[in-house]
Amino acid sequence: MAPAPKQVTIREFEPGDETAFRELNEEWITRYFRMEAKDEEALYDPHSHILRPGGRIFFAVVDGVCVGCCALVRCGDGDFEVAKMAVTAACQGSGIGRKLLTAAIESARPRESAVCTWKPITSSHRPSGCMNRSASGM
Repeated sequence: MAPAPKQVTIREFEPGDETAFRELNEEWITRYFRMEAKDEEALYDPHSHILRPGGRIFFAVVDGVCVGCCALVRCGDGDFEVAKMAVTAACQGSGIGRKLLTAAIESARPRESAVCTWKPITSSHRPSGCMNRSASGM
């Protein structure tokens, strides 16, 4: 388990975060899987593929550096899919992923989202487990 970072701040996407979003996800995807066209589309243009359609992106920041991210992709009327979740290797095991996921699900509650689902976006992504939870049941 990684040592706990000094202080982790969870915040939403800000202008200029495009590179951090892409690099965090590329690090994770290329370590465990392979990049696919669908990954590249979302990572190189998160505005068009995630944010403009009503999704959100969250970042974990330690000492001013983005060390993790998690996206909520709108997949229906009030429904979101948890996607593009990554934590840099140096910070894995320190609870940052859990903080990101909690922030994402909590953000869906005021919007009365029916379901947040975490599943692989592409065929080559095989998570160790999948979860389905209602936004009100975490």
